[in-house]
Amino acid sequence: MTFPLGLFRFLTIFNLVVLGLFAVIFVASLPATGVSALFGILLLTPALLHQRRCLVLQRHFRQPGLPVNAALPMAINLSSIGAFIWAILVLWEVANFFRTDPAMFQTFINNTVNSAPDPEQKAMMQRIAYPTMRAGAIFLAFTA
Repeated sequence: MTFPLGLFRFLTIFNLVVLGLFAVIFVASLPATGVSALFGILLLTPALLHQRRCLVLQRHFRQPGLPVNAALPMAINLSSIGAFIWAILVLWEVANFFRTDPAMFQTFINNTVNSAPDPEQKAMMQRIAYPTMRAGAIFLAFTA
C-alpha cells in the first residue's frame, strides 16, 4: 500500500468514526431538540455515504479483481457535493463561533447555568463551558 492510499484510508476511517459519533449525538438529542436534530442527521447523511463509498473504492484499489458497481463513480461525485456542503456549513459555524466575543458567550453560559440548583455545579459549568465548546469547534473544523 502506498503512502497516499494509506493516508486516504486513515482519513476516511477517521472521518467515518467522527461523523458516526455526531450521528449518534444527533439521534440521542432527538427527543429534546426535535426537528433541529433531524436537520443535523439529514446534513450528515451525504458525508457518511461519501465516506462509505470511498472505502468501497479503496477496497477496489487494494484488490483490483473485485467487481465494482458501474454507478460508483457517479455516486461518489454526487455524495462529494453533499459532503462539500456539509464541510462549508461546519466551517461557517466554527468561524461564527470564534467570532463570538468570549464575554458575550460567558454571559450566555451564566444565564444558562443559573438553572442549575447546586452552586458547585454552577461553578464547574462556568469554568469548563467555553474551553469545551472551543475544543469541540476545533475538532469539528478538523473533520470538515
